[in-house]
Amino acid sequence: MNKLNLIQIMTTSSCSGNCACCGYSHSWHKNNSGYMNDKEFTHVLNEIKDFDSNTTAKICLYLMQDPLTDPKIIERTAQVFEYFPNCSYELSTNAMLLTPELSKRLVEVIKKYNKVKQTEIWLSHFAINEETYKTLMRKNNYKETLQNIIDYLKINNGTLNTKIIGLGASRDGILFYFSQKQFVDHFSNIIKENNITTKNISIGYYTFHNRAGNVRLGHWDGTEFHRSLIGFNCWRYDTGLHILFDLSVISCCMNYKKEMEWGNLKEQSLKKIWNGKERKRFIEKAEGLIPSDYNFICKLCSSPGG
Repeated sequence: MNKLNLIQIMTTSSCSGNCACCGYSHSWHKNNSGYMNDKEFTHVLNEIKDFDSNTTAKICLYLMQDPLTDPKIIERTAQVFEYFPNCSYELSTNAMLLTPELSKRLVEVIKKYNKVKQTEIWLSHFAINEETYKTLMRKNNYKETLQNIIDYLKINNGTLNTKIIGLGASRDGILFYFSQKQFVDHFSNIIKENNITTKNISIGYYTFHNRAGNVRLGHWDGTEFHRSLIGFNCWRYDTGLHILFDLSVISCCMNYKKEMEWGNLKEQSLKKIWNGKERKRFIEKAEGLIPSDYNFICKLCSSPGG
């Protein structure tokens, strides 16, 4: 049985964003909204504990949406640490809902429980000005969200490892909005102007990809990329666990359409799902061992592993 390296749990289907480089706007969970209640969330944690009792995996209470749309994100963060004290924890947010009060509670709860250096807060802010923000994040709250980030960084004061993430161009080089230098300079100036400590802050610049055919932006229509699956492998279906709000277990964070569900934790144990025929069949298709449809998700993925 493979050891889990990453666990992603979608506690709510909601997202405060509408990012151009994300498939949320036409995802299964946006069109089938729902929320994982307390009993279900505890059940999920118990299943994970039965599967890997002392997991050191990275645990993320988000999957293809924004975690701060869960009104119980602080309580559930604490519960994760109570169940898995040796895990690393990652929270990735667009910061639209990251109010100063929520920032204080988030820093306090992670500081209280966290034992490992790998725990991180990721702030996704795909912009160097209001114009690029409107284009890539498709919202009109640039100033408010930027202030949320500034407030969080001041409140955190170097306590938690924090990554500020910018996506400024497509991986194929055709779509370009801003460079790495522009993004790093932009946030370096903001940090300096607001007298924010640079301790435990990193500024990361990445290029965005087609999210396995789920992003429609510029020239992309979701079908422009196809790969051969001969010899293909991806760690996400080997050592990654991805659970939707309805307790479905799916392949990965590119699975916006809920394709080839492996099973549901309401009906089966995680051990049975992990060793079951649906997951086995998915892997056989992914690795080219048996035929798959032309638009099988792994054929469309231009970025294995995420």
